[in-house]
Amino acid sequence: GFPNETREDLKKTIDLFFKLKKDNKNIIMGNIKPIISYPGTEFFDIALRKGLKIPKNLEEWSKSMYGNFENTNIPWMTKKHKKTLTYLYFATVLLNPNYLFINSRIFKIVSIIISPFMRWRVRNLNFRCPILLSIVKYIYKKIN
Repeated sequence: GFPNETREDLKKTIDLFFKLKKDNKNIIMGNIKPIISYPGTEFFDIALRKGLKIPKNLEEWSKSMYGNFENTNIPWMTKKHKKTLTYLYFATVLLNPNYLFINSRIFKIVSIIISPFMRWRVRNLNFRCPILLSIVKYIYKKIN
């Protein structure tokens, strides 16, 4: 989600994601999320120059940033790219059956079963017909 980030840059991030896992099978990979601009950081200043609108209060911050990826406050990013990053996030969550914040046996079983398909989706940035990812996104919104 950085300004001027290309599809090739995103693919390099994904390649590194899988290389790290290949190099160390014991690590638990996090997930790939859109960038969030925090006040006081160098990137925040860049984001302001790129058109970031500063939320007026804490509630606006929470709605415009974390967990609401398709509506994130990233003015330099197209809606299509936001959607790609949204599905990339949920696909990488499903690649991690031992993900720390999800303490569910059902989640672990489902993740193990579908992880080869999610791995293919992530490697190829292919999120056409994302029925399963849309279901996960819906559940995520309901529990958060």
